Amino acid sequence: MIEQDLPPLPKDLLKDPALIAACTARDIGTLFLLVRRRAGLGHSALGRRVQITPSRVKEYIDGKVQAQSTAVVERIADGLRIPGEMFGLAPRPWETVPVWGPVSPPDLLLSRTSEESCDYLSAIRSFRSADRQFGGSHLYAAVIRYLSDEVAPRLFGVDARPAPSGLYVTAASLTEMAGWMAHDSGRDDLAAVHFHRALPFARAAADPSVEAHVYASMAHLSREQGRHNEAVQLARTGIEIARRGEWYPALYGRLYLMEARGLAGLCDSRARKALVHAEECIKPHDVHPWISPYDRAFYSGEAALCLDGLGDLSSARRYAEEAVELRREGRARSLALGQLALARIHTRSRELDRAVAVGCGLLDGSQTLGSVRVLRQLDELGEMLQAHNRLHSVRAFLDKLAETTRTRKMLLGGMIVKTGEAVP
Repeated sequence: MIEQDLPPLPKDLLKDPALIAACTARDIGTLFLLVRRRAGLGHSALGRRVQITPSRVKEYIDGKVQAQSTAVVERIADGLRIPGEMFGLAPRPWETVPVWGPVSPPDLLLSRTSEESCDYLSAIRSFRSADRQFGGSHLYAAVIRYLSDEVAPRLFGVDARPAPSGLYVTAASLTEMAGWMAHDSGRDDLAAVHFHRALPFARAAADPSVEAHVYASMAHLSREQGRHNEAVQLARTGIEIARRGEWYPALYGRLYLMEARGLAGLCDSRARKALVHAEECIKPHDVHPWISPYDRAFYSGEAALCLDGLGDLSSARRYAEEAVELRREGRARSLALGQLALARIHTRSRELDRAVAVGCGLLDGSQTLGSVRVLRQLDELGEMLQAHNRLHSVRAFLDKLAETTRTRKMLLGGMIVKTGEAVP
């Protein structure tokens, strides 16, 4: 039985976007990891509070098991004194005594917002922050539910509350975000649907920057699917649209990078000129509230892929190393994608020991990341290294990779959609 006088978690932790996202997705491993780091509870203390063994706590954190039943989630909510609403549960019996003290509970991503406030921008930032750290596979369903429960009723007049300003830009940004999370979940057909649905909302918002941002996302998806000419055209269309609005270097930087990636896919040397334009757009204080940030690490990661495509492995390696170094803290998926790019470049350069070292670091550091895109790129790296499996270090890495990907595919199996499979 759960003790009745358990102390609540720190209020700032309960308001943390990463913890909110973990609860929303019922990602118990990530939840335990955050509680261990932020509340100072070790495996034994966590186990006592939620009535499981310390070894089981570790299995959750390592991603080896997931909560399969509502009863387990309820026990965790009770033991950690996390309000049931954060897990999509009914209020827990102990919630009759408020755990929030003199302040109101935080705005939950899946809860109804108050009559007085509808802070969509805060929700978008929370989703974006959690997505970078844990991957879109965990969060896609939560974003769709938020769109359905919070945005759609007000957008189409079902909800009688006054529509807040910025409703169309909210719909555009969240729909575009859903597209990125679908892409990260391996569902590119569905991602394309979301991106195309975001365009009318962006146009209704009368903000060319938001519309151009959607075009950058569409260009990325086209390039990922091998449609390089289409990617270049979409990026250039986005640049023309962006010119109708205010000057946001971050937006132009993204569009120039997508143009460069498309041109590199066509082995067109004009990609280098587009990269120069993109680098010129890196500014320290360039902020648009509704579009994704753009920084040196993002540029370096994309430049590495572009130069790799042009066959300039030496320059590609330099940029990939820079991207990995700049992403050491805070963005697990970006770090993983950077490490994958660097490992591939080392493999193409026949620097196999370096490729294996980078690959091992990736496997050890991305255990809580729920990204089918990363999982598929791991498979591609394994296929590249198979040609060199006569080396002991490569064979050992391939064995470790096979075990890791087998476990992750099992955990993410419901999120993987095979190429050509129908998308709901």
